[in-house]
Amino acid sequence: MSLSELAIRHHVLNSLAWTTYPPVGMMDDAERITDELVQVIDIEHKDVAIVAHSYGGIVAS
Repeated sequence: MSLSELAIRHHVLNSLAWTTYPPVGMMDDAERITDELVQVIDIEHKDVAIVAHSYGGIVAS
């Protein structure tokens, strides 16, 4: 598999953007990741490797 076959995305989680009102939390961040995964896996039919760290690791799990 080559990198061109992967869907590479970088996101700032909603709760970390500091611009949302009302404030959002972990469940909102998890929903954003889930929505992105549905798009990439089910619609674009691409493979996914998730790399997350710190708080993003909690949300991604």
